[in-house]
Amino acid sequence: MAKKVSIKDVASLAGVSISTVSRVINGGPYVSEEKRNSILKAMEQLNFQPNYFAKSLKAGTSNLIAIFVPNINNTVYALIAQGVESIARENRYGVILCNTNEDEEIEREQISRFQTMHIDGYIFATARNDRGYIQELVESGVPAVTVMRHTMDANAVIVDNFKIGYEATTYLINRGHRKIYIFSSTEGIPSLKLRYDGYRKALQDNGLPYEDSYQCAYDDEDITRLSDIVVDWFDKSGKPDAVFSVNWVRAMSIYGAAQRMGFRIPDDVSVLSVDDLPFAPFLNPPLTTVSQPFYDMGRKAAETLLNVIANKNEDGARNTFYQIIMPTTFVERGSVCQREV
Repeated sequence: MAKKVSIKDVASLAGVSISTVSRVINGGPYVSEEKRNSILKAMEQLNFQPNYFAKSLKAGTSNLIAIFVPNINNTVYALIAQGVESIARENRYGVILCNTNEDEEIEREQISRFQTMHIDGYIFATARNDRGYIQELVESGVPAVTVMRHTMDANAVIVDNFKIGYEATTYLINRGHRKIYIFSSTEGIPSLKLRYDGYRKALQDNGLPYEDSYQCAYDDEDITRLSDIVVDWFDKSGKPDAVFSVNWVRAMSIYGAAQRMGFRIPDDVSVLSVDDLPFAPFLNPPLTTVSQPFYDMGRKAAETLLNVIANKNEDGARNTFYQIIMPTTFVERGSVCQREV
């Protein structure tokens, strides 16, 4: 096994002291151009790689940020992560991705591990109402930003989820739909709860009834299982005029249930969903959606985090909380019909 090249080896080959090599590695002053070039040449000849982890322990900083996502297989979070990475790369930061599978223990363990690595800041796309330890991290002054989901006093990059629910439901009402269901999730995810609240307010403002059977709240992201749930839901409650789906996974499960039950979208049941992913125009019929700028949200979250890190490094200040609301776009396609009132 080849001997690992050390800083001592570099100093010996360059004919300088170890402290001089250390100053060059860390970008320090008081090194002549001649010696600097000699050291860089020696590092190249020996294929020397500085131990940046050891450097981070000494300096208390790492030029690394961590992003926590609940499910990297979900295109939404992949796009957010891409946006984060693009800004980090532009600013010479590395990114560590943690996929939690909505598991609180995984999240706690990784936060604890990352703190020993002196990670400079955190981006959480995993916030839930029961994630108090994220709040504790924020309150301790650690730079952090939440994206997509927001439950606490922290920097946040989000959309107006209440408005999404209200305007989507109003759109269905204006097209003659009266019996409008909502396919949602449990109340642990705040963004989805806000979409539900907007849906309820739109029904109320338009004098339309609501029954408990109009909502299906199920905490699962598996399309096959969710499709089974839709079949059972419609069998028990009857088919609605329309369904407002709080995310794309649930919309896909409604399409699957339609095939199995033999009803047509939108002739029998209209479907309107949040999330406009690349496949939406190619469904049959093409899906009407509310589009969220996931990639741009990731970029904005990273920009915000780096600003917080810079401000803290400059004056030691605690987080000044930013709440950035990103715009959404309504994309009208073929999954919603006009009904006779």
